[in-house]
Amino acid sequence: RPLSKAERRAEHNAIERARRENLNTKFQSLAQALPNLINYRRPSKSQIVEKALDWVKQSISREERYRYQVLQLQRENKRLLAQLQSTMQMPSVPMMNASSSSNTNIPHMYTDLSSNNGWSINNTTQYMVPTPQMTPYSSTEELTKQDFHSKSDDEDNVSSANEDDIEYQSSPGHPSYLDQGS
Repeated sequence: RPLSKAERRAEHNAIERARRENLNTKFQSLAQALPNLINYRRPSKSQIVEKALDWVKQSISREERYRYQVLQLQRENKRLLAQLQSTMQMPSVPMMNASSSSNTNIPHMYTDLSSNNGWSINNTTQYMVPTPQMTPYSSTEELTKQDFHSKSDDEDNVSSANEDDIEYQSSPGHPSYLDQGS
């Protein structure tokens, strides 16, 4: 039996109501997921879309900034590794004899091992030998192979709607010095 006009209208209205409720639920889920809408009691759909777009733009900008910082840090690491390797391959530099009368011009930092910024003096041969700083890596190859991973926005603990007030937790994958420019 064909549906009457009133029954078709009621069925259409029920389908449309379910669609609207589903859409509204999705909007509310989106609003709850956006840190920049935390202070809004019940944001409008327009506000939700606007803040979602703002958040996406901020996230893209933040990701680009982090990618640039990671590239800069990788370049700096390569430069420092090359410098370390060349320093480790350098022959020892002879110092003046300790009994020389001209040693009064030598700074006192070479006689105190605790204040010499990584340099030590071997008193038996009178050579100044660089003392390499210890790293948590067993070799320079291991250091060059390390990966840099930015935290995703899903992992961030967000305390405010303002991008400048967003605080990130420090972790091995997200060093705290990356946050200085935020």
